[in-house]
Amino acid sequence: MPKKKSTKLTAVKPPVVTIMGHVDHGKTTLLDSIRHSQVTATEQGGITQHIGAYQIKRNGGKITFIDTPGHAAFSKMRARGAQVTDIAVLVVAADDGVKPQTKESIRHIKEAGVPIIVAINKIDIKGSSPEMVKAQLVKEDVNVEGYGGNTPVVEISARQGTGVDKLLDTISILAELEGFTADPLAPLSAVVIESEMKKNQGPTATLLIQQGTLNQSDRLVALGAPASTQVTAKRLLSDQGKTITSALPSTPVQIIGFKQVPLVGTVFTTVGSGLTAPTPVAPAPVPEPIVAPAPDQPPVEVVAGTQATLDADNAVESPAASEVEPVNIKIILKSDTQGTLEAIAQNLGGEIEILKKGVGDVNESDVLLAESTGAAIIAFNVATPASVKKLAIVAQIPVRTYTIIYKLLEDFEKEVLKLLEPTIDEEQLGVAIVKAVFTIKGQTIAGCAIDSGSIALNSRIHFKRDKKIITDATVVSLKQGKEGVLVAKAGTDCGILVKPKLDIKVGDKLISYKRIEEK
Repeated sequence: MPKKKSTKLTAVKPPVVTIMGHVDHGKTTLLDSIRHSQVTATEQGGITQHIGAYQIKRNGGKITFIDTPGHAAFSKMRARGAQVTDIAVLVVAADDGVKPQTKESIRHIKEAGVPIIVAINKIDIKGSSPEMVKAQLVKEDVNVEGYGGNTPVVEISARQGTGVDKLLDTISILAELEGFTADPLAPLSAVVIESEMKKNQGPTATLLIQQGTLNQSDRLVALGAPASTQVTAKRLLSDQGKTITSALPSTPVQIIGFKQVPLVGTVFTTVGSGLTAPTPVAPAPVPEPIVAPAPDQPPVEVVAGTQATLDADNAVESPAASEVEPVNIKIILKSDTQGTLEAIAQNLGGEIEILKKGVGDVNESDVLLAESTGAAIIAFNVATPASVKKLAIVAQIPVRTYTIIYKLLEDFEKEVLKLLEPTIDEEQLGVAIVKAVFTIKGQTIAGCAIDSGSIALNSRIHFKRDKKIITDATVVSLKQGKEGVLVAKAGTDCGILVKPKLDIKVGDKLISYKRIEEK
């Protein structure tokens, strides 16, 4: 019987290049110069908000670029970019030199084990010193050409386009020397580098083809996932937004047809390919994806380690405060894409408890969860419909909207500092000291003595134990004797019921406050 011919085909593939470096050293401007687009002008705050992928033609071949953000908030996303790349271009400003985020990028590149090209940018600026940058890089164990090493260095001005062609030629030469290959006939392996919920298209994802070929109408399944989670690639879009029928290795392609937004970093293959997920040595806990939501409800993700349940409206219920360790600040986090959601969550401090995070607009279930848990809603680059805003106002739930990530993180740094000592933007209205705790019909009533000022019905309070503010709550019932009152003043006793339910103990303090800007 004749032997079956091998279908393995090793073919040269376009190099996948990652642009890395400090937040304002010109990475996006460089990509703009390469792609002749206007990404820089449209980015909020000058910071790239998501990982994107773009492919250009060069000297009869192609080069695929992955744009990884350079701000410190996106260290994890930068690391992910390095994991899927063939060549890393490290951008360093000639007038600014090596910065902490530059060092961070170098570490990610070395961990990924990929070749590096240094692009010294902003050589057109007065006072720039490429030699200074080279000397600094040598100290970081990046042995550049001319300083005893063989790491290519190209001096450029991304703004003026100077040296960009030389950089592209250097990428092409290095790719030829490295001989990057892939098998277009192999089982498909495609990694998600970005995902989002689009209003008119539903869940979409940008995949980078690593091996094999993706064809329109292929049935896909995530590695390690049950066959029931498979999805049909109903429509393929190129990086130019054009409909295509197939995608070869190193090609970025957007897929429409998912039932839910896939997590960034997920690897997909075709159903029945036989490709299996590798067994990790020490798997890190990851958020558990929730089943596909109704068409008008975006998917949500329950944070690992939270004992949560899902009701019919996709609201994630937080455990009672008495069942968990007290936390400082509770939030519900919504974002426009999965990658950005992950980046924000990874860079919030340990004092922040994310009860629920998901992709898509703020919805009613978010407000209901916030009302029951005392959480604030954080919306990044997503809308809050008018009906939801009205519900939030009635429920007295703050919805904070952001379009720049470092502003979001800065605000939360300030929030955390408020937990340590009083701040100038709050006015203390009254302090109640808990003298006794009663449980009546499942509700925890704090028997308090008003030590100073006054406590009013429906007022916001800091829940303080020892010298630390644990969380915030709202006074929902205030009684003196059996009579309900609107205000309890200093020198009197009262019973206080707050929402959400807290693990109140004798000696705790309830501090009524308001923000100065609310005057």
